[in-house]
Amino acid sequence: MGRHDTKREQKRKELYDAIKSAIPKSAGLYSIIGTRITTKDKPEGISWMTVKRYVDNHADLRAMVDNEAEVVVDIGENALLIAIKKGEPWAIRLFLTTKAKHRGYVTRTEFDDLGSRKELEDVKTKLKKYLDE
Repeated sequence: MGRHDTKREQKRKELYDAIKSAIPKSAGLYSIIGTRITTKDKPEGISWMTVKRYVDNHADLRAMVDNEAEVVVDIGENALLIAIKKGEPWAIRLFLTTKAKHRGYVTRTEFDDLGSRKELEDVKTKLKKYLDE
């Protein structure tokens, strides 16, 4: 039994090392990490679920994946700033409504509930009529 445990632990260690090596430049996406790890049995790569399980169970892998994801956020923010500098209205609006809320740039939704009050009264009247029959 001890020999099988050693082989199993060796396989786990190899998979851990492979996942760790596959994380850089993966954008923090499990599917990308998984496709980089091929074996004879899985030439298409390991499943994203296997990668997720390892990442969830190893704090150092979680930190690496999170860091990769943050790099992509930085790239996206940089692209947004470029669009703002070009005067793109959608980019300006997005930036102001997400990063400048403290200055009053918020998206508001107004509701007119007069119609819904009337509908509620109609339902109440119909229900009362039904119950009284």
